[in-house]
Amino acid sequence: MKTKKATLALVVLCTSASAQAALAQAAGHAPASLQQNGAMASGDLGETTAQLAARQKLNMLVQAGTRSLTEGRFAVAEAEFRDALSTSSSDPIAYAGLAESLTAQGRRAEAIQAYRTFFYVLPVRNGISSDKPEQVEAYRQAVYKDPTRFASVGSQDISIWMNYAILLSQTGQWPEAVNIYEKALPRLGRGSLPRVDVHFDSGVSMPDQLQAAAHLVLGIDASNRLEHDKALKEYNKALQLQPDSGLINFYYGYGLQRLGRKAQANAAFQKTVKMAKGEVKAAAEQALKKNKKPV
Repeated sequence: MKTKKATLALVVLCTSASAQAALAQAAGHAPASLQQNGAMASGDLGETTAQLAARQKLNMLVQAGTRSLTEGRFAVAEAEFRDALSTSSSDPIAYAGLAESLTAQGRRAEAIQAYRTFFYVLPVRNGISSDKPEQVEAYRQAVYKDPTRFASVGSQDISIWMNYAILLSQTGQWPEAVNIYEKALPRLGRGSLPRVDVHFDSGVSMPDQLQAAAHLVLGIDASNRLEHDKALKEYNKALQLQPDSGLINFYYGYGLQRLGRKAQANAAFQKTVKMAKGEVKAAAEQALKKNKKPV
């Protein structure tokens, strides 16, 4: 993977009559049903018993959908996230889960809508008062069209942004894919490991390289959350796209080592030493030294 100088560059009720129509809506305005509802905060002070029960039901359904995603039951996950959104049509995490389940089923146009709506229902920022509905709606529409201009990336949201960047890249929306990727990348925590200093130019299409970099980031993010099986799967996806990347080979070895597969990890580190330079090569050499294997 080459490091390049960068220039930075959703909807539950939609079962989509056609992919083109869904993509056209995704590029336009947020759905009217959401415009009417707006974002609804969970756990507000003074919530009624009914509101508390609804919030608990929402959390239960989102957790169920997340489990189904992890288990690879994507149609079930979709149904559970849709049920969650029938309880609250403005829950960001439910939209993100819906987007991921739709992507896994190959329904990319609908998934793009779901990601855009995830951004639309995020809490309003930039000092906009909630008692000025016209300003709130104008802000939400702007975020829906271009989340990189207004929405901030929480450390817990980086996987959502990177999955969206991959999807945009896969559907030929290169400038927006670069914008999303570059916006999210600085939020990645890496500790003392080699940094992911991989950037892209919105005017030069490199979809395989961006997708590999995004999968690498997803793996590091999963590892940071001690989800080591998931991390290795993401590293492997990155490696399939960019097998000659020293950085990816290093993290693939790191993922194997975290799962106790030391012999395979050493092989990956030795391969890294042969193809990498600088920080990445030094990290691989240090790992081999720690494992008492020859460089």
